Amino acid sequence: MSPSSPYSFPPFPNPLSLFPLYPPFLSPYTLTMEYIALGLILLLTFVLFVRSKHVNIHKDTARRAAIERRKGIVIEYLKHHGHVSVAMIEDLLEVSYSTAQKYLRELEAEGKIKEIDAHTKTARYVFK
Repeated sequence: MSPSSPYSFPPFPNPLSLFPLYPPFLSPYTLTMEYIALGLILLLTFVLFVRSKHVNIHKDTARRAAIERRKGIVIEYLKHHGHVSVAMIEDLLEVSYSTAQKYLRELEAEGKIKEIDAHTKTARYVFK
């Protein structure tokens, strides 16, 4: 369309010029600093997450080692006394009745001991 045309319109403005790349209150420098801060926060979050998993693995390993040590004490007690009950282990290890029972059941499942008088509250355990 030439300017001499009876139907000439003003040129349409560039749509990109209507919306600036950055809002007037933010400069490219400010945005860069925000991205750096966001990156540091994400990095710190990731490091703390990995570290917490690492600590939990060590806690679980230490907990398992303590249980194995206590079960070793139960085996030593059995060697000297020949039999053991849940109440004896409760007093020996200073743990709750259910924890003592759990240790004895784990040893039984491992095939190291067997339960006799199973249907009584004072069930005893001996070497297999």
